[in-house]
Amino acid sequence: MKPFISPKLLFILAVFLFSRNQSQKTDSVTEKTDSGELDRTILPIPEPPFGGKIGETYKDSKEEWPKLVTPPQGVPNVIIILLDDVGFGQVSTFGGPVPTPELDKLADKRFKI
Repeated sequence: MKPFISPKLLFILAVFLFSRNQSQKTDSVTEKTDSGELDRTILPIPEPPFGGKIGETYKDSKEEWPKLVTPPQGVPNVIIILLDDVGFGQVSTFGGPVPTPELDKLADKRFKI
């Protein structure tokens, strides 16, 4: 007996729905808040959409350089490090065998306050 939906069609449908869901997330993230500031609740802050024009030649094109994201006044410096599935490669700062002297220095400064 043949399946009701072929595996190829099911795969194409899944890719379509996933890409549609991702584009909806990206659109909502790049919007600014009511105060006109960037939405900083989701990291990393996404790049703004390209506002220039790409023509057939460089004469038909219009450049636009990306604007740098700057932190609000008075915010603390924060380092976010995401490690996924490092196994035996865990860094020494967290008890692993891989030496990371600079991260150890940062951790020592933070926890000796």
